[in-house]
Amino acid sequence: MKIDNFKPFKGQHCETTATGSLLIQIGIKLSEPMLFGIGEGLGYIF
Repeated sequence: MKIDNFKPFKGQHCETTATGSLLIQIGIKLSEPMLFGIGEGLGYIF
């Protein structure tokens, strides 16, 4: 599968980089600390 105009998120952690890259594709741009907090919240629920 090829995604046109893919712009990867540049982060320091694999979780935030993956999440940021996916969210940027749908127009949501968040900072790395915010992405880290969201990831930790989802990890706690899981």
